[in-house]
Amino acid sequence: MSSLQKDIEIHLPFEKLTEALFHLAPEDLVEVKKRIDERLQSTLVPATTSPEEEEFWSTSLGQLILAETDDGISLEEVLKATSRIKNSLSAEAIGERNE
Repeated sequence: MSSLQKDIEIHLPFEKLTEALFHLAPEDLVEVKKRIDERLQSTLVPATTSPEEEEFWSTSLGQLILAETDDGISLEEVLKATSRIKNSLSAEAIGERNE
């Protein structure tokens, strides 16, 4: 029997995934964390055009933004969601904060 390498997609509820991860030995968790960190660094860092941008994405705020990024959201969805804002985005944020 020949061995073929194939990509396999497994749909697993997030809760089941975290439950399975909790049962791993500490040294295995370290390996999982290392691989996740490598994946995040290689796939989420946006193409940058300046050293300042690269520096920003390496900060804790930049890393937090990258961790919360959802590639499933389209530009059209963002534009639709923000189209109701009549003032500047900062004025809207301040108004909501004061409510």
